[in-house]
Amino acid sequence: MKQYPLPVPKHGGRYNILRYGFFSVYRRLFTLIFLINVATIAYAAVLASRDARLFTYADATSAVAANLFVGAMMRHEHAVNLIFRLLTALPLWLPLAVRRQAAKVYSYGGIHSSCGIGAFMWYLFFAVLVINNFDSGMEGEIQGLAVILACMIFIFLILMVMSYPTIRQHFHNQWEISHRFAGWTGIGFIWAQTLLITFATARDESRDPGVALITTPSFWFLLFTTGIIIYPWLRVRHRAFTVEPLSTHAARLYFHHDKVMPTCKGLKLSHSPVVECHAFASIPNPNGEKGYSVIVANNGDWTKQLIKNPPEKVWVKGAPISGIVRLAFLFRRIVFVATGSGIGPCMSFFNAHPEWDVRIIWAARFPATSFGVSTVESVFAADKNALLIDTKKTGKGGLTEICYAVYKESEAEAVVIISNPVGTKEVVFALESRGVPAYGAIWDS
Repeated sequence: MKQYPLPVPKHGGRYNILRYGFFSVYRRLFTLIFLINVATIAYAAVLASRDARLFTYADATSAVAANLFVGAMMRHEHAVNLIFRLLTALPLWLPLAVRRQAAKVYSYGGIHSSCGIGAFMWYLFFAVLVINNFDSGMEGEIQGLAVILACMIFIFLILMVMSYPTIRQHFHNQWEISHRFAGWTGIGFIWAQTLLITFATARDESRDPGVALITTPSFWFLLFTTGIIIYPWLRVRHRAFTVEPLSTHAARLYFHHDKVMPTCKGLKLSHSPVVECHAFASIPNPNGEKGYSVIVANNGDWTKQLIKNPPEKVWVKGAPISGIVRLAFLFRRIVFVATGSGIGPCMSFFNAHPEWDVRIIWAARFPATSFGVSTVESVFAADKNALLIDTKKTGKGGLTEICYAVYKESEAEAVVIISNPVGTKEVVFALESRGVPAYGAIWDS
């Protein structure tokens, strides 16, 4: 650390806050999708004001459904895996500047969030158009559509308010339940709305309702969106596992699966998958053996109960999904920084790729006592010069300085940190503002 002291940021405080905070890649993606939606709505409003036939409420419904489809797709396991696979497959001979930008792939959540806002804006525009132009000879259809409009606007507001980062962070379980059940209910209402309008229009135009439906873009967007929502539930499995108690604070769960687990994949575990799911990083078994393990730390009521009284089986939902540690494939030499159980995701990579040039910094309270000697041995097997920091003795400060010194000393190309939200944002911001390629998970989407 003395040889490589932490320098002052390259730019002033305001610039750094804007560049590496407010204008993060996540927010740039969010803003791009947001502006595309705003510009398209403005153009559609001009067309509709000239002639209602140039842009109809049916067109607005299709725009709502398109945003919902893209938003759902950006949370689908296979779509995320494909995005990660494509961008982390770039050859290492490419300039570091190119690979640094490709590593921002984990910011894809900005598209998901912005599409949700876009769907709401388009729905408000749809409501204006349908109120002005929907002319049905049946009073029941008009009343039914009015009920759907009111319910959908209410559902959109619930989803947006609960997804605000501060609220989501403090009420995560409530957010998860509201996002799931309000989302399902909203898709159901959109289906009802699409069928009502399509069949009413087909009747007025003396068209076959089935033909009218399959020629409506919103029908296909909704069909695929519904498939995306249903898919993870088709892969819910009740898996048996064995437990290796590491301490009163942590345990390692071993799943004796019939397949080899790919590296850098995350899983969702639950006792009641309809109510809540908890994400964990899978650690592939060594030497290409089938199955995997998961390190669980006592970070809440659910994990505390799992460690204290583990059941014989636990629900595993959906397909394994790529995580941020996969970014290591983009760099010749990388520094992994983990706090506490964050070492688990890092092990997912360096256990499966012992040939990769990695440096490891792991800060935890009593590392060997809390997480087991086998975990410590795995860390030193991957990096014989790994830095293990006992935060009980040293405290939690100074991690940024250590990261920078190891990054410079090892001539690494990037730093990946797996920690809590506050620690991750602090270290990533401090390093990026000093010109160091640093990456950490995002919790705002």
